[in-house]
Amino acid sequence: MSDTERFMESSALAVTKALSDGIGHRYVGTMNEEKSAVYLEELLHGLETVRDDVSLEVVREQVVGSNGRQEAFSFQIANVYNNLTNILLIIRPKDDQQSTKQSVLINAHYDSTLGSPGASDCASCVGVGYEVARTLLSNAS
Repeated sequence: MSDTERFMESSALAVTKALSDGIGHRYVGTMNEEKSAVYLEELLHGLETVRDDVSLEVVREQVVGSNGRQEAFSFQIANVYNNLTNILLIIRPKDDQQSTKQSVLINAHYDSTLGSPGASDCASCVGVGYEVARTLLSNAS
């Protein structure tokens, strides 16, 4: 097994560092959040040449919604979002675009909380997710 077929901590850390140190605070609705989305789209497009037996689709979606009332710091709050950006990577076998085969979801958010560059919340999860996807793509069997 070659090094590129293995999970590389250095690769996951490079993505984490690019988001938390390179871009910094990534609050929802800010230019840094948009920079993060563009960075992730470019990073994921770079995986398109890894294998020729699968198709990769990088999708940007804008979502609107809310998630009811919750308690936070002894206050009742409601989370409402408008045009929240999600970046998706969809990997499908080229010979079976309507596949019913089992799949895996790798999920993380790339925005950060107020007052933090968000290395552990949640740039590190994005880095690990990217590296898992890259590793899966690097292993044809």
